[in-house]
Amino acid sequence: MRKYTKLESTKKALEDRAQIFKQLKKLMETPPKPDRNKQPPRCPECPYFRPEFRYRKCLYGTCPMGKTRNKAYRKKPLREEKIALGVVV
Repeated sequence: MRKYTKLESTKKALEDRAQIFKQLKKLMETPPKPDRNKQPPRCPECPYFRPEFRYRKCLYGTCPMGKTRNKAYRKKPLREEKIALGVVV
């Protein structure tokens, strides 16, 4: 198994974060079209489920699949933000 130098591992982490950011941006650009006649999927199976978010579990504040119970926000936040790319002013 190859060991990465500190520079290589930092570069790889930034590339991973940039990839996640691009995926999230693409999901936000295409509005969800849920089928209200079907049962909505469980949250971990939903394309908008984001376990890496610190305060939420979903990309949206309310469920785009039409669930009546709002479980988008976490009861207890994660210890650290996993996708922060920089400081937001």
